[in-house]
Amino acid sequence: MEALIRGDAGRIGFLWPADGLNDDEFWSCLPDGVALLTARYAVAGDLSAESFEADADLAPVLSAARLLALAHVDVAALGDCAGSFILGREHERVMTRAVATELGRPATAMSAAIVAALRVLGVRRVALAAPYSPDVVDRLIAYLHGQGIGVTRHQALDHRSESTIERLTPEYWHGVARGIGRPPAEAVVLGGGGVRAAARLKEMEDELGMAVVTGPGALVWHACRLMGADATRSDSGSLFSRHGVAPVEA
Repeated sequence: MEALIRGDAGRIGFLWPADGLNDDEFWSCLPDGVALLTARYAVAGDLSAESFEADADLAPVLSAARLLALAHVDVAALGDCAGSFILGREHERVMTRAVATELGRPATAMSAAIVAALRVLGVRRVALAAPYSPDVVDRLIAYLHGQGIGVTRHQALDHRSESTIERLTPEYWHGVARGIGRPPAEAVVLGGGGVRAAARLKEMEDELGMAVVTGPGALVWHACRLMGADATRSDSGSLFSRHGVAPVEA
């Protein structure tokens, strides 16, 4: 069977903060035939709650979305995890609806994608780790609680720049998951767009006996499902291997 060319199965328009450094993590999650086309936009560049609130401003995101319209993408994916949860679920909805209207295509954001992934996995209680400061992680916990997801254990890793987070290896994230991944949690969530863990996801799940959901993986998976592409992969954890063609919420 002839291999699909990137984009034949769909194009994800990836809206990415300018300080994002682990683009390869998102590429590594792509199913065959799916392309990821990136438009970057300016952000404050530090990881404080105040900066993340500023980064949630619609204007630069919509400006980047207008550029993606020229690439005829099939779905938009907002990659700033903290920018999507920092002002709560309603603001995230405002952002994704505005982007969807601009492009005339569906749109999702990373926090919403994580929740969609947990729902299709049947998970209601998670162990959570994220690279942010404790006050920012508290906002993520509140966001998840508002979506009916309980956090049984959490770790705020308190990194202060994307350049530091970018150097964290899949082995590092495996160790983090090992430290928090135990009942009563039903899954581990590694929150944050800067997480680079795809290369060890199957090993994590085999060791812990539970699903591991990462921000980048959930975003790619949800974007694929929203545009009707088959997200099935055998090497990217249970979300992709078992639920690549499962219906999901918009």
